[in-house]
Order: sequence, then structure tokens, then C-alpha cells
Amino acid sequence: MDRTREELGAFVGVTANTIHGIETGRFAMDIDLQFKIYAALEIKPYFSVTDPPDDRDYTLLKEDDPDRYHGFYIAENLLLYPGQVAIIKLTYPRFFVRFNYGDSFFSSYKDWKANHTELQWLDPDDKPVTDEDIDYHLTDAWNFLAMHERKEDELYEGD
Repeated sequence: MDRTREELGAFVGVTANTIHGIETGRFAMDIDLQFKIYAALEIKPYFSVTDPPDDRDYTLLKEDDPDRYHGFYIAENLLLYPGQVAIIKLTYPRFFVRFNYGDSFFSSYKDWKANHTELQWLDPDDKPVTDEDIDYHLTDAWNFLAMHERKEDELYEGD
């Protein structure tokens, strides 16, 4: 992209040595640095590891079918956001929704959406346009969270 390691490092806030380490696989980068590098190089991020295994439209599956939730993940950043959890969706349209887990534990979907969530689109140009479409994706995130919690209960029931 016609930029030196020094220029790229200065743009994203790391040293040229760190950029070299990332290029050679010696250093791992967190998602924040990854997006800064994408912005610096004017690259639209793409995560092929989350692609569904076939061409089916997974959104047509029932809400209680785990296959519907390809590309959904639960994440935490205890260093910067203790007590908060994020649901990240890395298939189209990509987003993350962050919320305080304790405050929203006994909330309804309507309360969770209105009072507890911070929704961000990873590709703002691909953000759904209507409130109905946005609600559709948030509902999927809510349903994924419920299924995830049920599975977690199953796995750790005896502990």
C-alpha cells in the first residue's frame, strides 16, 4: 500500500517493530489494532472463518436451531469493560452489541434493547436502514444469548 512500517505504526499508535512482528507472525494483534490497520490501509475487513459451511440462508432456520447462529460470539474485555459482555456477529451484517450483564440479566428483550445495549455496526455502510431490520438483528442476538446461556447451564450443571 506504499506505506513504510514507520508510517503505518505512527498512524495506528505502535512501533515499526510491532508492525514487523505482526507481519512475521511474532506478535498477535487485538481486534482494535486490527481495525486501525484496516483503516490505515483502507481495507474493508473480511472474516472468512465465520462463513456458514454451505449456501443455505441460515436466517430461515427457526430461532431455536443452533445452526442459525453462524458467526455469533460472546466476548469480554475485563480490562476496559469489567462486568460487560458483547455479542459479536461476524457474518453479514456484522455488528457487536455490548451490555452490562448483571444489569440486564433479568430484563425483558424490550428493556434490554432500550436500556442496556450499545449497538455498533462493524461496516457502517452495510448497516440495515429500517428500525424493523435493526430490531430483527438485535432479536437474533438476544435469542443467541438465551441459547448460549442454556448450553452453558447444560455444560456446567454438575460443577
